[in-house]
Amino acid sequence: MEIQEKPKHCRVYSYGCLAPLRDRAEDVHTQKMLARKYRNKLVEIERERRLKYAAARDALFPGLAEAEKEIAELNRQMEEKRAESKRRSTTKERVKEIRAEIKLLKEAKIKPAEVTANYRLVSKEDKTLKKQSEAINLDAADKVKEARNSSGVYWGTYNKVEDAAAASFHHSKGPPKFVRNPKRDQLTVQLNPAESIQAILAGQSTMVRLVLSEEKGRGGATKAMLWLRIGSEFKRAPKWAKFPLLYHRSLPSGCLVSYVSVIGHNVGTHCKWEAQFTLSNPAGFVRDDRATSGKVSVDMAWRHMGKDAMRVAYWRDDQGAFGEFRIDPPFLSRWPYADELQSIGDKAFDIARDELAAWIKNNHIPEKFVERLQHLALWKSRDRLRSVVWMWKDYRFAGDESIYERMEAWRREDKKLYDKECFVRRKATNYRKNLYRVFARELAKKYLTCVVEDADWRKLAAKAAIGPDTNYTRYAMRIASPGTLRQILSAAFGPENTVPAMTEGTTITCHNCGSKEEWDAAKHLWHTCEQCGAEWDQDDNACRNLLKTDWGTTDAKETAKKARKAIRRPRRKKKVV
Repeated sequence: MEIQEKPKHCRVYSYGCLAPLRDRAEDVHTQKMLARKYRNKLVEIERERRLKYAAARDALFPGLAEAEKEIAELNRQMEEKRAESKRRSTTKERVKEIRAEIKLLKEAKIKPAEVTANYRLVSKEDKTLKKQSEAINLDAADKVKEARNSSGVYWGTYNKVEDAAAASFHHSKGPPKFVRNPKRDQLTVQLNPAESIQAILAGQSTMVRLVLSEEKGRGGATKAMLWLRIGSEFKRAPKWAKFPLLYHRSLPSGCLVSYVSVIGHNVGTHCKWEAQFTLSNPAGFVRDDRATSGKVSVDMAWRHMGKDAMRVAYWRDDQGAFGEFRIDPPFLSRWPYADELQSIGDKAFDIARDELAAWIKNNHIPEKFVERLQHLALWKSRDRLRSVVWMWKDYRFAGDESIYERMEAWRREDKKLYDKECFVRRKATNYRKNLYRVFARELAKKYLTCVVEDADWRKLAAKAAIGPDTNYTRYAMRIASPGTLRQILSAAFGPENTVPAMTEGTTITCHNCGSKEEWDAAKHLWHTCEQCGAEWDQDDNACRNLLKTDWGTTDAKETAKKARKAIRRPRRKKKVV
């Protein structure tokens, strides 16, 4: 059998669509719930697998579990100390004491860390543990196969569920968590082999069809109907779910469709639907307006520039041209408005919760409610109380008229506030994404290569500067979302033309003489180098440094990659005892 060569490029085309037609709406909902149940079943199997492996390892190496518990306790104490040092009420003298205490905790952590390192090194070569691990993995694989066959989830959808679960298991530090209310649900069909767009439009595919009409919708987009297979009926006849779709742009001819997904984004108490076509093209996707030369560096930021404007990026090219990208005040005001709606809802929830708790103390309630309302005074989830009130209407009891009416009135008002808050956040997020896409597209028209910062923005947000501006720094990072901008730049230039650069020292190292400067960079944007007297904007200085480094050769990229790994994951020398 001849193996087909993998396509060089893939692209995803997204279209807005509506909820499925009523004849299959119940089947679509069933598939969504089965997919959630299957995902949690995979979590259950993975947790059980990890427990079995830990038990087998601890039986062979009993000292390892004790050392890991000691390390976990020391890490917990260090996190508490760091949190205390970031409080505004903490004095400078106390901060110095905390640093000394953290230093002692780190020293105490060295011995158990060496023990765990030695045990892990020995356990990798232990044949008994390897055999037990293989048996545990095979048993888990059999359970996954059994769960898949009994899940009732259609082929394609369960592949995506398994991929998402595997990715979360890989990145989870502790035991994987069960998913109660996912942010989105996805139904997918996999076309194997991939089919042409013409076959899908002509209705020849047995997995997905796209029927175009002559009627026009909003913005002049063509109204269409997406047929997605969600199962099989008698004699393997396709079971179709139909989604009304706005075909606002044509799928490129000559491409093959490998996946088609319908995604339901859970926004508040509503579901917003979206259709995605994953296309592959062996020849690659090339834009006519793409630049053929030129190099630009982009420094991501979240800097307040006065009059409520925020600088989110600064760029400079290899010819000396430069510029900045700002977010205007009308957009920035949307985030505080969403936070204000959340605050209003939280205060109303506190009042309703306390009122219900006080009423329960003086009145008798059925046993069903006693179990559901345990520890009510400590609840912090508005959704939890809403679900109880929603259940209440089907289980009314004598004497609950007045309190039920007040709780039902709160539930309706809270639902409105929650929906409005979620829609405001989603609208602001989509607007920001559109701004970033336009910015990235304009740069890609002028330059072939883009140098971007290779940083873990989540870690930077967690390690915000200690001081009175700590909360604002994290809030500004959440609004600017530099990680999103970096992803969009990489998509606009392509992975082959996006060069990740090390960010260490780019802002504080003078581009003119190489001197490393020290000053309050959070307060002062401009700085004069004490060594050579050059005056520069720190973001512009970072862009100049990113451009200076030669990242064009493969050797330089590999060297930088190894250097980044060495910086991120320093390794202690291990000794076998």
